[in-house]
Amino acid sequence: MEEPPDGWYRWGVACVVISVATVLVFLAITGLMWWYGSRLPAWSAKFNLIIVVLFGVWFVSTLCSVACLIISGATPALRWFAGYFHFLALLIFSMVLPIYMRPRDHHRHGNCLRNQQRIAEQMLIYAQDHQGRLPDTWDGIAVRSGMLRCPLDRQRHGGYGLNDAVRGTVLASFEYPETLLLTADTPHPNTYLQTPEDIDWQRHGENTTYASFLDGHVGALTREEARLR
Repeated sequence: MEEPPDGWYRWGVACVVISVATVLVFLAITGLMWWYGSRLPAWSAKFNLIIVVLFGVWFVSTLCSVACLIISGATPALRWFAGYFHFLALLIFSMVLPIYMRPRDHHRHGNCLRNQQRIAEQMLIYAQDHQGRLPDTWDGIAVRSGMLRCPLDRQRHGGYGLNDAVRGTVLASFEYPETLLLTADTPHPNTYLQTPEDIDWQRHGENTTYASFLDGHVGALTREEARLR
């Protein structure tokens, strides 16, 4: 009987070790994201990239280990272990990978709120410098152009609309600023809200938008709660 090629056997075992190590790192990152994910929002995109790389390494090492062990004529026990482990790892990846899309969307939702909060803050700063009067147009709002677009809008067309009823007015003239809309999601950036129909009610869930209010706070808003005047 011909001796199995030692080189193929060693490569097969090495690929199995790499595959095992990849799965262990993947599980460690999964636990880290589960435990600390809410405290590390800036790392969510980096973790997603690491997970994609790990999956690629695992997939290549799995194919190589199976091929090398078959060519080398490894013992049935070793081939059974490799096959069973790879099947189990595939099952883990298939169950956990979809979860990593949620932190990304959650992070984008948070960025949308932060964008609108920054816009509201700049508008209130403008009002302080202009005898309590809000800016009349978007040109009076000193924010980066990227903040004027919602990060959740994948078509790159959506942005924020400014309540037409409050622009250019004096803050002190409103009795309940905490309930009056300042900005909200719109299908197009740098627009002006005249009716609730100008708002994008689907971007953050059915009949839901993210908005800033005249007192500077931000939050989710339903169609029934929208107050423009």
